[in-house]
Amino acid sequence: MKISHLRYLLWLFYVMPPALGRPTPPPPPPPPDHVHEPPAEDDCPQQDPPVFFQTQADEFAIDIAIASRNDERTWTNVSGYFRVVVNPTSHTIRSVGSEIYQVTGPPGRDRQRISPTFTPYIAHAYRTPTQSIYADRWEIGIDSEEEATNSLSNSFRALANKIHPQLPLTPRESSQLLSILTTSFNKQLDIHHPTSLSSNAVPSSQRKASGLSSLRHLSAAVSANDHLDSLLSSPLLSKKPRSASFSKSNFEAIATPFHLQRQLGWLEDRIASATVTLDDFVVTLRNVREALASRPETTRKAIKDLSAGSKILRWIRTSGRTSEKDIMSAGKGSGSSNFLRNTLIDVLVIQGRQDSVWHWLKYTIQIPRNSIFSRLLFAEIHFGAGVEAAMLAFLDAPNRGYHGPRSAAPIVAHCLAAAPPLSSSDSFLRFLDTLRSQPENSFACAAMPLFHPDGPSTKEGMAYVSAQSNKVMATGEIDVPQALRRRHVAFYLKLAQTLLSMGHSENAVLILRFAQAHFPRELGIEEKHLELESKRSASSSESSTSEEENLLQLHGLFAS
Repeated sequence: MKISHLRYLLWLFYVMPPALGRPTPPPPPPPPDHVHEPPAEDDCPQQDPPVFFQTQADEFAIDIAIASRNDERTWTNVSGYFRVVVNPTSHTIRSVGSEIYQVTGPPGRDRQRISPTFTPYIAHAYRTPTQSIYADRWEIGIDSEEEATNSLSNSFRALANKIHPQLPLTPRESSQLLSILTTSFNKQLDIHHPTSLSSNAVPSSQRKASGLSSLRHLSAAVSANDHLDSLLSSPLLSKKPRSASFSKSNFEAIATPFHLQRQLGWLEDRIASATVTLDDFVVTLRNVREALASRPETTRKAIKDLSAGSKILRWIRTSGRTSEKDIMSAGKGSGSSNFLRNTLIDVLVIQGRQDSVWHWLKYTIQIPRNSIFSRLLFAEIHFGAGVEAAMLAFLDAPNRGYHGPRSAAPIVAHCLAAAPPLSSSDSFLRFLDTLRSQPENSFACAAMPLFHPDGPSTKEGMAYVSAQSNKVMATGEIDVPQALRRRHVAFYLKLAQTLLSMGHSENAVLILRFAQAHFPRELGIEEKHLELESKRSASSSESSTSEEENLLQLHGLFAS
């Protein structure tokens, strides 16, 4: 029988009662050799069996049943199964044999057993403690080398339909299903048995205290059931494909919930037909982003009503075309995975599913945590509850299990651009105290006091500019990365404006001269004009009014 004629029915058995913290009952004695009668049809399980995951096992086995398909694309009896064993320590998957029956004639005829060692059956499993692959579980198969009775076959098909009503129909769908299994189990291994820890992971002393506590509360049964649910909910397994109502080339702009629903329906059909690609996810999220820019309120409501972020994330996990790990691991470039991750974070925040992003930040695999955390703050500001919610997220990160670097750049950039009113003095003071304890946030420490709810303070800003000036005198150049130069100019202008409003015109002049001398390109001023403005700023007869006009002129040039 050709591989392309085999259909794969997912059947995962994660067994080990110790993982659930309950005592293991002694195994019942094995039945006499002559007792191999299959149970009556009413004795078969009436609902999906529970799935358990044992994190302490050296290896665990996965059984995948095989069914054959006839020319009419209807399913015959189960024709066997194959077993693979996963080693979470070495991250290897090995085959331990397969037992396959070949149908030699039409349904109702005898089968030829390919593997002489296979005797499948449906019966209650009797195992010794050393044979813990199954325990208190129903096994699927046939009780002898003869073909199963119609009643037994019908029982199996009824049980299979309960678990999964529609199996893949084409070799391409089977290939994608196997890709889904590989991607999903690799993800499980990375999460539960990481090969290495991130360089910015929490120190070992803190990790032991927090890690042991979290592991104690991790339910192995819930983890495995969630894993199985995510696989079975893939449109490839759960949805009959239909012809798409429109293609990538003629997408309409998303302006209403109806259009967003059509967009998601199109993506779901692509997954169900096993034709989805990474570009399809990019196209969908690019249209969502454009809709957020053109009609933000309508699109946000549609995202919430349709749970768009959760759906797309679930489909990414189970599509087999890209992995959640690949998307999370994308760098700061403009690649498709980076675009997917950033837009997906925005959509999840709109939906109120920040917990999914926090879950990423707790992974022990190597991912750019700082970039993910910064995007979470950005999304909170622009798509969530605003800048104060971003401050609270910044403060709450350790309680959420994230101990990596925390950049306040999105909050500072928003305040410098929009100068939003901040109402909570308590959260602002806690935020400022946290910044002061982090040397990497020295620029944020200088800028944020300008937006204090109780009144601006220029002390930290003046100290920061003075330190920069000293570095310039020592090295001959300004120590500001290219990507942050415009943000620094915005800070200098805000600081000078604040100084002028407080009557400190001389200090404002110094700030202006410093900005003009070291950031001419960002200010859009020619060297000749710079010299003229510097002379005017240095003139002892310059009034505070003209300095304010000069400042406003510079501000206008920068804004343009």
